Amino acid sequence: MVRRRFMTHGGTLIALILLAGPLLIASPGCGGGDDPQVSSQSPYAGLYLGLADLNDSINGSLELNVDFQGKATGSFRLIDVATGSGSKPPPFPHGIFPVSGSANMSNGQFSVSGTGIELNGASFPIEITGTLTGSSSGSTWSVQAGQYSGSGTMTYFPPGGVTVGAGTTGG
Repeated sequence: MVRRRFMTHGGTLIALILLAGPLLIASPGCGGGDDPQVSSQSPYAGLYLGLADLNDSINGSLELNVDFQGKATGSFRLIDVATGSGSKPPPFPHGIFPVSGSANMSNGQFSVSGTGIELNGASFPIEITGTLTGSSSGSTWSVQAGQYSGSGTMTYFPPGGVTVGAGTTGG
């Protein structure tokens, strides 16, 4: 009998969690305490992919993930675009470096940073700032990565992926 009573109470508790859980998750303002910037309805959360022309025949690319709380993480890549004779390899071994920082979920301003490593083992700072729009175009960014600097635009992909074709989801 004790086992049956536990199962009844356990089943009731599970049912309450299942019913109340979606209400707590979907309620505006939930998930962030008293911070008005934190909401599961942020127009800036998602994936941003960007390209920039930098000095010295180098391009930069940025992959930036922004969560609903404004945490911004991703990777910055330096790409040597010089061709033909006399092209030189970039002074970094792999050219892909992690970056992290934050985004203001009220106005879309963001800042991320990281550290790059040159072939000789020396490190250089990577500082990236910009503005997120939360729409497919219009997001901008600027970078200073050691001796390289420049700016570019980003494409936005909302949380949950992108619909490809007639009702199918890519991936």
